[in-house]
Amino acid sequence: VIIINFHISSNAEIGFLIGLNPLAQFFLMLFAGRLITQKNLKLYLIIGYGISSVIILGYIISVEFWSFLFFQVLLSIGYTLLWTASLIYIANNSTPQDKGRNMGYLNTCFYAGGSLGGIFFTILLTILNSNYYTAMIFMLIFPIISTSIIIFRFKIVTQNSKMDVKPELMP
Repeated sequence: VIIINFHISSNAEIGFLIGLNPLAQFFLMLFAGRLITQKNLKLYLIIGYGISSVIILGYIISVEFWSFLFFQVLLSIGYTLLWTASLIYIANNSTPQDKGRNMGYLNTCFYAGGSLGGIFFTILLTILNSNYYTAMIFMLIFPIISTSIIIFRFKIVTQNSKMDVKPELMP
């Protein structure tokens, strides 16, 4: 929102850009649920995180409404793929007793990450003397690390061997 406000002066355009994301995600999740399977789950997790990196770069280079609109649509697609793939993974690989708890952990992680991301970004802006573009480059680190972990360390558990997240392993 900060960078959008630098380049777009119309409150209606800014409101449209911000409001578009949740609305688009709602409809995209309906399609993503049919698109993502156990076989392509890892691919869509990678695509979701990869799009996050592209979006951050896009916010750095955008200067007018149409480019911001393009990256807001990408944000909706990336978040939808990441969220839906994560839910499908938990649904397919948790025991019936642990499904709700594990999905609760997922919700907690996403919302805590969103909240802490804003705080972290504000701290970066303070440390970097309000240099928005440098702070955005630092923000690229998180989706790149997450994508790398998924690519190199994430193994898809097959339907035959249900994963049970042990309570002692969770915070």
